[in-house]
Amino acid sequence: MNQKCVDWVTELSEHFGRMVYATAYRVLGNHQDAEDILQDVFLKLLGGWGKRIQPETVRDWGAYLRVTALRCAIAERN
Repeated sequence: MNQKCVDWVTELSEHFGRMVYATAYRVLGNHQDAEDILQDVFLKLLGGWGKRIQPETVRDWGAYLRVTALRCAIAERN
């Protein structure tokens, strides 16, 4: 994992972190679980960068991260 990848994911987390948290909180209704989902989303992004996730193919990072947060939160709830 290179520094450019880490910097990009850090920038995404700073820009979209509140939205990811809010999405998870709406589904789960629990602050701690929403925090866990927030971390999971960005760790998954970091782990999949350049492998499963090709950054140049994502047109709307807000939508991508919101859907990822929603899916993680639903999986956590079940």
